[in-house]
Amino acid sequence: MAVELHSEGKNASMEATNGTSTKPHDPYAELDLAAYMESLKGSVNGYVRTEKELLKMQLSDRASSVMAGVVEQAVKLVCMNGVLLFLTVALSLYLGELVGSYPIGFAAGAAVYLILYGGYHVWWGRGGKDRFIMERINDLFGHEADVH
Repeated sequence: MAVELHSEGKNASMEATNGTSTKPHDPYAELDLAAYMESLKGSVNGYVRTEKELLKMQLSDRASSVMAGVVEQAVKLVCMNGVLLFLTVALSLYLGELVGSYPIGFAAGAAVYLILYGGYHVWWGRGGKDRFIMERINDLFGHEADVH
């Protein structure tokens, strides 16, 4: 008997104090699962597209920073080579005038380049190459260099 009254109470409409009949409100009755899943799919697609665009922008920013650094270094290299060339010519002319023979002055200028190359070759062979490459990689990725 108690079970019958309890089950009737669930299915039967409730009477309000003013005598009107109301049914209990079910919050999930109006939920359309297909519409919800379609909305979720759209949101996920939008998120994936946004993340893809963000990744493209980050890669573009990194590439443009690297290219700007390369161009800057290339311009510096060309300018310094021009300055070094003119200084070498001036030194060779001065030494040639001092010795009395311009070919000997230019040979002395070439000897300066050979001495510089020898020093560079020794430095590069004794670990300078590894340090130089690691510094470039650290510059590229924005890490601080290890101080030894």
